[in-house]
Amino acid sequence: MGPRAGNRRYHSTRGKQSSAQCLGSSIRIGRFSDQPSVPLSRGPGSNQSIRGKAAGAVRLMMTFDLVLILHLMKELMGITDLLCRKLQQKSQDIINAMADVATTKRLIQDLRDNGWSKLLKDVTVFCTKQGITVPDMNGSYADYIRSRSGSEATVEHHYRYNVFIVAVDQQMQELNCRFSEQATELLILSTSLDPRGSFSSLKIDDLCTLASKFYPADFSNQEIDNLRCQLRHYQLDVPTNPKFQDLTSGDLCRRLVDAKKQRSTICLFPIIYHFVFRTNKLYSPIPFIF
Repeated sequence: MGPRAGNRRYHSTRGKQSSAQCLGSSIRIGRFSDQPSVPLSRGPGSNQSIRGKAAGAVRLMMTFDLVLILHLMKELMGITDLLCRKLQQKSQDIINAMADVATTKRLIQDLRDNGWSKLLKDVTVFCTKQGITVPDMNGSYADYIRSRSGSEATVEHHYRYNVFIVAVDQQMQELNCRFSEQATELLILSTSLDPRGSFSSLKIDDLCTLASKFYPADFSNQEIDNLRCQLRHYQLDVPTNPKFQDLTSGDLCRRLVDAKKQRSTICLFPIIYHFVFRTNKLYSPIPFIF
């Protein structure tokens, strides 16, 4: 499934505190909740009630599990931050966006293959500094809910494969779902219709592949055979035509409409004319909102 419009969108984490920094600050602040003070009021919203809730929240935060999860979130969000910010842009170059998707996937895979030891070390250092108990990684981990066998995995095995690997794989699956190989190829081929830079992205082979592979129902065999020849004329005529300079994708469609109405030379390319409108949603600059 490729990019699509919707209510969800990627959010950038640039400029915000890391999860580890936020947790450390919360722990330091929360510890003061156990200190005695003069009660300000009584009732369900009293100072004592609020302090009790704060102390309970701090106890929940003072666990190895939460620290590990937050550090893992920090790593994943750091890897995806550049892609997230670029996908927020109203107009994005598809080729560059696909390159960012590819590098993000490689970094996530590298984190999966080589990132566990460093993550565990960082979490251990943080917990030691904050006075949080670190479990014995070589000890046996007993899952009393799921386990029915006599042999138990180690604690490190549990955190690595049931937490770390699962989270990383889910992130990779999300990217693969939204940017599959087919969707990526479709978007890259469609950039050949981009009129920016005096049609510098125009590639006849890519457009013919786009028509035959992704739009076989929209073009007859004869139209596809004629497309390459007409594109050669299009490549020589349109980029040098004064009416088709400095255009956006939307401008190109409007100019093609005007040219058709005026029966200008652009009408020599009816297949191209229909091809542009059939694929308009693909090559237009898109916001990449999910």
